[in-house]
Amino acid sequence: MSDLENVINNKSNSSDLTQNVSSENILTTENSQNPQESSNQKKDFIDELKNIVQNIEQISELKSSFQKLEQIGEFKSNFQKLEDGVDKLLGAFESKIKYDQHKETIIDRLHSELQQFKSDFYRKLLQPIILDLIFFADQLDKNIPFLKDKSAEEIFKYLSDIPSEIRDILYRQGVESYQIESDIFNPTQQKIAKTEITNDSTLDKKISQRRSFGYNWEGRTIKPETVDIFVYKE
Repeated sequence: MSDLENVINNKSNSSDLTQNVSSENILTTENSQNPQESSNQKKDFIDELKNIVQNIEQISELKSSFQKLEQIGEFKSNFQKLEDGVDKLLGAFESKIKYDQHKETIIDRLHSELQQFKSDFYRKLLQPIILDLIFFADQLDKNIPFLKDKSAEEIFKYLSDIPSEIRDILYRQGVESYQIESDIFNPTQQKIAKTEITNDSTLDKKISQRRSFGYNWEGRTIKPETVDIFVYKE
C-alpha cells in the first residue's frame, strides 16, 4: 500500500473516530444542554463533516493525479525503450551503409586493378609483335629505293621472301604456319576456296592447288589452310 493510500485510510479512520466522539458528545450535550445549544453543536458538527468530506475528495483527486503521473512515467519509460530501439536500428543501418560503401570501394578498386592488369597484359603480349613489325617496315623502307635498279626476277624474289619473314615474326610469338603434306583434303585443318570438276574418279577430293598457309596457336587452329580441290562427276 502506498503512502498516499495510508494517508487516505488514516484520514478515514480519523473521521470515523471523530464522528464517534462527536456523536457521544452530542448525546452527552443533548442530555446536559438546552435545545438551542444542541442545535448549534449539530450544525457545527455537520460543517465539520463537510470539511472532512471535502478533504477526502481532495485527497482522492490528488491520488488520481499521482496515478496519472505514474501512467505518464510508464509511458515515458516505454517511449524511452522505443527511442533506444530506434537508435539501435539506426546504428545498424548506418553500419550496413558503411559496410556497403566499403564493399563498393573494394569492388571498384579490384575492377580498376583488373583493367590495369589486362591493359598491361595486352601491352606485354603485343609489344614484341609490334616491335618486329616496326623492324620489318623499316627494312622495307630501306630496300625499296634499291629495287628500281633491280631486274624483274630480283624484284620477284624479294617480294616472295616477304611472307616468309612475316611468318617468322608470328613464329616468334608462338604462331606456327603449316601446310598438310597429304594431297587428300582434310576438313579439320583445311578450307575449300574453289572446286574443280573432274571426270577422273581417282582425283575426287584431292587438292588441286594450295592458296594459303594454315596457322596454329597454342595447339589450336586459328586459321585453316586454304585449298582448291577436285570434285568428281561422271
